[in-house]
Amino acid sequence: MTQDVFQTSMRDIATVVFRHLRAVVIIVVTALVCALAWMFLLREDAYEVSAKLLVRIGREQAAPTTVLDPRSMFIAERALDVNSEVEILYNRELLAGVVDQLGLDRAPAAAPAPRGPFAWARHQLRQAVLGIRTRITDALVVLGFREKLTPRQQAIAMLEHSLRVTRQRDSNIVVATLTLPAREGASLVLNTIIDRYQRFRSTLFQDRSAVNFFRLRAGESRSRLAATEQELQRFERAGGIRSLEDQKRTLVGQLAELQNAEDEAGLACQEARARVERFEAQASQHDPDFSSVGSFKEGSYLQQLIVDLSALRRERERLKLVELEDGRRAQNTQRQFDLVMGLLRSSLRTDLLERQASQEARRRARARAQAQLDSLQQEQMTWTSMKRALAGLEENDALYRRKLEEASATSALGQQGIGNVAVVEYATDPLGPSGMRKSMLLLVCLAVSLFAAAAWVTLTEFFDHRIHTAEALEQWAGAPVIATVLDAALHSSAGAGGAALPAPDPGPAAVFSAPPASYAKAALALAGMAASGPVRAFLLCGAGAGCGTTTAAVRIGRELQEGLGLRALVVEFRRHQPVLATAFGLDPRRSLQAIAHGTAQARETLQATSWGFSAVPAAGNSSPAPNDAELVDALRAVLAAAEGSFDMVLVETPPILEGTEALVAGAVVPRVILVAEAGRTRFEMLERIRQDLSMHRMAILGAILNRRQLVVPGWFYRRLVGQADR
Repeated sequence: MTQDVFQTSMRDIATVVFRHLRAVVIIVVTALVCALAWMFLLREDAYEVSAKLLVRIGREQAAPTTVLDPRSMFIAERALDVNSEVEILYNRELLAGVVDQLGLDRAPAAAPAPRGPFAWARHQLRQAVLGIRTRITDALVVLGFREKLTPRQQAIAMLEHSLRVTRQRDSNIVVATLTLPAREGASLVLNTIIDRYQRFRSTLFQDRSAVNFFRLRAGESRSRLAATEQELQRFERAGGIRSLEDQKRTLVGQLAELQNAEDEAGLACQEARARVERFEAQASQHDPDFSSVGSFKEGSYLQQLIVDLSALRRERERLKLVELEDGRRAQNTQRQFDLVMGLLRSSLRTDLLERQASQEARRRARARAQAQLDSLQQEQMTWTSMKRALAGLEENDALYRRKLEEASATSALGQQGIGNVAVVEYATDPLGPSGMRKSMLLLVCLAVSLFAAAAWVTLTEFFDHRIHTAEALEQWAGAPVIATVLDAALHSSAGAGGAALPAPDPGPAAVFSAPPASYAKAALALAGMAASGPVRAFLLCGAGAGCGTTTAAVRIGRELQEGLGLRALVVEFRRHQPVLATAFGLDPRRSLQAIAHGTAQARETLQATSWGFSAVPAAGNSSPAPNDAELVDALRAVLAAAEGSFDMVLVETPPILEGTEALVAGAVVPRVILVAEAGRTRFEMLERIRQDLSMHRMAILGAILNRRQLVVPGWFYRRLVGQADR
């Protein structure tokens, strides 16, 4: 059964690992040696001390005195306060004070060299490494890549790097940890940091100028309050303000009455104007009827005039019936009628003017009342503003007085050092170094080195496009592998099954040395192909130079002749660098090129070799190279001459990608046996070969993997094969 090319077995993994075993060993050994040198010679032991602090609710969580909001603050989250204390512990000014107090910037006295050869050598090596680091740092400073630090700055930087402050989960405990290279004195440094931290934080929360500030503000607010009260009293006396709301209510009532009177006068004025208009309309008629003018007050002058006009109109109508219109009595009556009508017109207009004057007088009275009310409202706005300012000044005065008392109390607490942080546990000198043990470090280094080696092998294998196994050759060649030939250097070693391979036969063709058993399988496969069809001739060509195509041809020819009893003929189809004539002592004048030049017949070139098979050499070294057409004709002639005399014909050509001989010979023998060299043939070469052969209508019937190396030891390989079988 053919193995799925997309499956990976333990044998494939072992092959990849053993192929890169040298790189894996180098990586692992180098990493372990470096780790051992670092751990036992260069690594300094570090000692860790810790202290615990408790953050409680105190005056720092209350509203600061500088906050003028009189409402109380609600404390809902303690994590913010704890994190604030953590950041205060990292303050550089605090650490600088510790350095100055303990003199950490002064160089310590040189420690004497320890006794014992190993300890002494380790001490000297560390001193040498320290000197090298110092020189490197000085060189970087000179080149401008690093700033030169003073001993004090270096000590501060060392404390910043060594101090670690963390908050415990779900609690208000803060743990301060300090890691130093010395065991004795480390607790002193951390305890000094804690003590200075408590004093330092009290100065941060203390309002140094708040007392004087609020005392000054309280005095100013008191002065402004007194001045505002005096100004309000003067304003009330000047405006005659006694009861502002009562005064405003009285004026509003008067204004409403005046407005009603003005409205009534307006209606009367409109009524008088309408009467005048109706009178003028009737007066312009030939026979006016003044009854439509309107009614008047009983007994009034206007009513009497209307009555007189009505009587004169009736009298005039009566006289028209008894005498002519130009009679004296009629004319007298008409003159009286006109006189009374003029009086009525004058009276109506006089009444209209009187009513208009009355309306205007009432409007002016209402305007005076409105102006008085507006003035009172303006005074009310000013008075209200002054009252509001007075209330604000009273509130500010009370606030500043209260803040003055709070600031005084806070200042007193700060001077006494009363805060919300308590030391739960002071630091003590450690009993041993901190960090991971050397054995664990060595295991971690081993794991990291193995991972790095695996990554290296993976990357190398990923970018390695060479053919190493028969499975890969079958995948990319698209044909079964009919033989796998081991490297010549492995002939004397055990094969895949553990049996020793026989040594090559001595003789003039010793250059074609290879394991005979490897090519016996190829000869058997070719014999099977020939037996299953009319195939008698095969084209052997290589994927690249030096793949061993000639060796494969002569070895397969020998196995066909001696092992299977088939008559085999090997034809060397080359223009340059022929091999068979020299290796087997053949006559170069009876060659393929001689047939192409017409100096020999095809049957004359069939020469027997010392290995039993027959061969047709390409040419001697002095023969001129023919063209492609001549070579093709010569090959056809050889195949025609071999018809009936030979059972198998093997045509050996140069590599496909390095010449045209293989493609030219494919016009006669299109069945190809591809020879690839393990470790040199690439996937891209096989893909290109398949495209070229497909373009020239040539097919790969089989492939031979040459010079394969056995990278997996035999015992391990047998173990894997046994597990796969089970």
